[in-house]
Amino acid sequence: MIAGELPAPPISQTLDFILVEVEFGRVVFQGRPGFAHYNPMGTVHGGWIATLLDSALGCAVQSVQPPARAIRRPS
Repeated sequence: MIAGELPAPPISQTLDFILVEVEFGRVVFQGRPGFAHYNPMGTVHGGWIATLLDSALGCAVQSVQPPARAIRRPS
């Protein structure tokens, strides 16, 4: 994605964040919440922040997996 060889996921456009760094076990996203991401109290909705954290954690875990391997829940 950083090299532009793969498209960014649609959620990154919806919530206005991008992948900026990737290394083994570490992934960094950068974003800037817009007015559409504010809650009724006038602050950034916690879901916006949680989505960035979820994306970073999920991608960091995937970064330590062999290529083409997905982490699956045991049956």
